[in-house]
Amino acid sequence: MTGQVLTASATQVPDKTALIYKDFKITFALLEYQANRLAHALLATSIPPRSHVGVMSQNCIEYVILHFGTSRTGHVLVHLSTRYTAGEIEYILKITGIQILFLDTPSFHVCREVLKNLDHSPEIILLDRENQEVESQFESFIAGHSEEVPNQPLSDNDPFAIQFTGGTTGIPKGALLSHRARLTSGTAAIEDFPLYQSDIGSVPVPLSHAAGLFTWFQPLVQVGATSVLMTRWSVSEFIKLTEEHSITAGFMVPSQLAMLLDDPEFSPQKMTSLRFITYGGAPPPSGLIERAEKALPGVRFVLAYGSTETGHVLCNQPETRHRKPNSLGRPGARIGMAIFQSPSKEAEVGKIGEITTTGDHLMLGYLGGEEQTREYFRSKDGAGWSGDLGFMDEDGDFTLIGRSKEMIIAGGMNIYPIEIETILEEHNEIRECAVFALTDPVWGELPAAAVVLQHGSKLSSQAIIDFSSIHLAYFKRLRFVVMVESLPKTVSGKIQRNMLTERFKKI
Repeated sequence: MTGQVLTASATQVPDKTALIYKDFKITFALLEYQANRLAHALLATSIPPRSHVGVMSQNCIEYVILHFGTSRTGHVLVHLSTRYTAGEIEYILKITGIQILFLDTPSFHVCREVLKNLDHSPEIILLDRENQEVESQFESFIAGHSEEVPNQPLSDNDPFAIQFTGGTTGIPKGALLSHRARLTSGTAAIEDFPLYQSDIGSVPVPLSHAAGLFTWFQPLVQVGATSVLMTRWSVSEFIKLTEEHSITAGFMVPSQLAMLLDDPEFSPQKMTSLRFITYGGAPPPSGLIERAEKALPGVRFVLAYGSTETGHVLCNQPETRHRKPNSLGRPGARIGMAIFQSPSKEAEVGKIGEITTTGDHLMLGYLGGEEQTREYFRSKDGAGWSGDLGFMDEDGDFTLIGRSKEMIIAGGMNIYPIEIETILEEHNEIRECAVFALTDPVWGELPAAAVVLQHGSKLSSQAIIDFSSIHLAYFKRLRFVVMVESLPKTVSGKIQRNMLTERFKKI
């Protein structure tokens, strides 16, 4: 069970610091007691068994208590991103039927109007002391309840969490996650990175995000390491905390790593304690990891690949990346992976197909989405179909090509956006780009690009089209280029190409 992750560390290293947050430190033993109080408090309410409980908050100690405490009750904790719009919040509250909603003060203000539109409004409990507009506060909610582990009958395959996909191609889908799934993927992450009890890990990624909570934070707790929670991402705060607490490891999405390297306060001398940084959530821009390795030569940069539906799947260590720059690496013994061109046809070595994965790490399905669940498990052999296109080489290493729904088909020819983006990002005046499809009456679709130029560049759209024509096959060359100040992205840094297609479809 997920709760046993914390219990095991509280038993082995009870007096060790589990969490550092702002000026607070909390030991594994105290964190265990608080999680139990929260569990008993939830069980003492009138909500039915296996109810949905929600949390929308920036990273804080109370969020951690909720995660481990709710997992001991049989209730399911629904994680809402603080970046959700009012419409997304209303949609999620309606489809989940959340009975109790835990909010920090900023989220309370966002949700206030949304709650008025619901036929059934959940009970609200504030996680902090900054707002007195609601009666029930977190501390009073758990006060006086037992510190003992509740005696609840739970199964490894019981759902305990719902996390929502990034929504790069439409409305986010709620993945229903079991204890077994996240224990399996968390253990695989510990083995792949690897993580040790002696580590002090920075947690700058939101706990509402699958990578922040399950790929990174829960494995830190599972191995008995110390976690340093950041409320929100800040380069100066990350540097300060690394120096102050001798942080040894961290997880970042590529955009955070780029901001760190570009910041005037960046100083390798202040981060000598770092031994490795795991990056994931989205493909890094060309050259970013090479820059990072030069700037922090004593740090290992480890790519982590996974999804909301799977949790952690595999890692790519620097030694493999230096030989195969675009590789994802290969999975460990707990995770199965393959490439299929159709549910009945496995791809040959080197041939492009959809990445599938098998094992106990897979989600149970999508909340209220039977058709979407059937599509995800379409081969009926228990394999999850990722939606990612890639191939496996003769060494068993996997390489990502792009999303199947992002593939551009021009006159029957397949074009993968990443092919064109890799070429464009070799131009020294292009900082970042995204290739997307535009509808064409003759060819069906044609490739277009949104480009962010380096500061001060006067590069023209035609010059970029000409550059692509030199380096790409004729049918892959760009037909349209637009300059933008920034690219639309999810919280994890994934480019939302559908938004670009929609924005520029009439051009």
